[in-house]
Order: sequence, then C-alpha cells, then structure tokens
Amino acid sequence: MEKNIILTLIEVAEKLRVSKHTIQAWMSPSSPNHRPDFAAMARHAGRKTIFLDNDIDTWLEQRKGTTYYEDYSEVSAYWREKFIKGRGLLKGFVKAPEIKNVESNVFFTAGKLGLDLDALLVWLTDAPAADRIFQTVNRAEYVILPIILSHFLLSKSQKNTVFYLKLKDFLLVQNIFVQAPFNEAVLQMIIDHNLPANDFSVQLYCSCIVGKSDYFLTANNYLLEQNGFNTVPI
Repeated sequence: MEKNIILTLIEVAEKLRVSKHTIQAWMSPSSPNHRPDFAAMARHAGRKTIFLDNDIDTWLEQRKGTTYYEDYSEVSAYWREKFIKGRGLLKGFVKAPEIKNVESNVFFTAGKLGLDLDALLVWLTDAPAADRIFQTVNRAEYVILPIILSHFLLSKSQKNTVFYLKLKDFLLVQNIFVQAPFNEAVLQMIIDHNLPANDFSVQLYCSCIVGKSDYFLTANNYLLEQNGFNTVPI
C-alpha cells in the first residue's frame, strides 16, 4: 500500500511555491483570500497544522485542464445521458440524504441549473427523491457544479479507490457539468448580501450564480426562504 506522506504547513508552501502567509490566508475564514476547499484538507496534530500529500496532489490535479471553465461548448453533447448513467453511483458508499417533498410555487422549466450538495447526493445514492432530481435536471440547458463541491466529494471518497475513480470520472472527466469557480467574486457576493459565509450551501449557491447559473436546486431552508434568490426546492 502506498504510504501517504504527512506535510507541515511550510512543506506545503514549498510544494505549491507560495509563501507560508498565503497558505495561512487560504485557511483563515476571515481572510478575503480564504479557500474553504483548501482549508478542509488541514488536520491538527497538537498545535501543528499538517496536510496529507495525497490531498494536496488531488487538489492540484483538479485545477488542471477543464476542471473549471466558462465555455459551455466544452460540455459533452450527451451530458444528459451521461448524467443519467451516474444514478446510484455512490449507493451503499455514503448515506442517502433524507429530503422532504416541499410544496412550492417555483417550477423550473428551462435554463442553466446549479446543484447543491444534497441534490447531487440524492442522485448519486439513488435516494427516494432521485426522480425529482431527474425531472428537474432533464429540463436544464446545462448543469452547473461548483468546483468546491467536486473537491469535497472527491476528498471524502479518496480512501476507496474504486468509488474515487468512478466519481472522478463522473464529476470531471466526462464533461457532464460546467464547473463553477470559487473566487473573489463569490466572496464579494457573500459579503454584499450579508450571507453566512460558513454555510456550505451558501458558498455553493453563490459559486453557481457567479458561474452564470439561472437557478439553484437545493433543500437548504435558509436559501429557499431568501427573497430574490433563484432557488428551486428538491
């Protein structure tokens, strides 16, 4: 079995060719340069902050090629068929989320659709609400996925090589999704709307909107209750 090397903060800075202070800014929620996807990789050993070398390599790999793009022409012409084949991909590997059927006057008919974590997990675990996901996604022009969501799911599946490779292929390789950024514009949107920055669904919503999503499919009550937000309940 390949040994996973432990790196200190200084060693990570050297590996990424940035300063120690840059790494600290990426990890600090109060910093304008905070990167939640990077901070999530940090572990604690006493007073020291450490990282796993494999996590850093994965993080770097996801920033190559078409991991994030705005050109919709890069999306596969058969993205719907590929999305459908991914149903139940993580069934038995992660717990299926329980989603209540929410009555709503909002009905998604067309446009670019962003996905929240619960929405994607419902589909990948073939949970009871999967049919509702299919009906909504089937009406979408494109499906937008925040890159921090892709990284989150891949980091959680990394210990199981089979699931990791299947998930990586679904999220990044097949060009099913338009990958939305997590950048300064997303942070500014959170600040401008006075949103809870530590809410992962809020981060995903703002990332999708910055990535030109028309609507956001979610079960997050906070987002669904906000006036003027383009949200669609699962």
